[in-house]
Amino acid sequence: MVINKTENLIHWMSKIPHFNNQYAQAGLIVLLFLIAAFILTWITKVWLSKIAKKTKTKWDDVLVAKIRPPFSYIMLFVGIKLALKPLNFTNKYIISLLDTIVILTATAIAVITVEVILEVWAEHFAKKTKSDIDDELLPMFKKFSKVAIWVIGIVIVLGVWGVNITPMLASLGVVGLVLGFALKDSLANIFGGVSLILDRAIKVGDKVKLQSGELGIVIDIGLRSTRLRTFDNESIVIPNGQLANSRIQNFTQPTLKQRIVVNFNVEYGTNPDEVKKLILPIITKIKNIIKEPAPDVIFTEMGDSALVFQARMWVEDQSQAFDAKLEATEKIYNALNKAKIGIPFPTRTVYLKNWKIGKER
Repeated sequence: MVINKTENLIHWMSKIPHFNNQYAQAGLIVLLFLIAAFILTWITKVWLSKIAKKTKTKWDDVLVAKIRPPFSYIMLFVGIKLALKPLNFTNKYIISLLDTIVILTATAIAVITVEVILEVWAEHFAKKTKSDIDDELLPMFKKFSKVAIWVIGIVIVLGVWGVNITPMLASLGVVGLVLGFALKDSLANIFGGVSLILDRAIKVGDKVKLQSGELGIVIDIGLRSTRLRTFDNESIVIPNGQLANSRIQNFTQPTLKQRIVVNFNVEYGTNPDEVKKLILPIITKIKNIIKEPAPDVIFTEMGDSALVFQARMWVEDQSQAFDAKLEATEKIYNALNKAKIGIPFPTRTVYLKNWKIGKER
């Protein structure tokens, strides 16, 4: 489209007495593009900068300031290339060089734009996470994005110079396939860590129970692994790929509130209503037990050798649950003993029968 407009401009200038000279036409084209570059610089410096300052974010101010010079260079070199047309300049190396400069400048603008957007996004994302994975992953992602954009730009430049890039792309595909197999586990752990952060399944400080049974506090979510500190002060390192594909019980989400259940048995023949009246006031007075949801005692099962009950209560913070359960267990046991209510234990009766061993024949 620009070339067609330029040809129309050259045809129009050829009708003007002073501009029917090819050098004058080339000079005018360069001058027009210089003026366009100046106007573009002025617009981005004055008009767009004023608009950017009115926004709450800073990324648009930074972006406008960084891409202003490259855009001017693109306008200048495009003007120089189009100015060669009325001169009937056919040196393909010079034309390819100008195209290369324009493509590399446009690539630089793309890199700057992506870098600014990722930097702002990284800052916003880091505020929502307490893990170090964003500090490790985001810089790597920024570098990978920059390399990918530059590779695309260089591939386009090679096409401009007539280089056959098909064998190179095939070789890169093979290398990528080999690396993918070699780094399969590492990549699985990296993407597993990213999925844990984006899904917000766990975060640093959460109390979790793994599918394998370990219970502890999440102390770090790294690029390849997550660290868990057990209540015996032991550190467990779990690969993120394995953790992302397993079941995790999180005691901290969706809220810190947690229910405590204490199972206890009484002997057959005991009145269930009397047990409930005895235990309910006791668990209600335990430290840190909240009123809503209200504590309760339920008769759940007639077991093999006992009547099975549950005392259920809630605490406001899961960190209070362990101490509250210990206190409830002790007070329930003491209350049953004081009320002379038997606490049975599993028994097995063995019957022996006398029998004579037959004589061998």
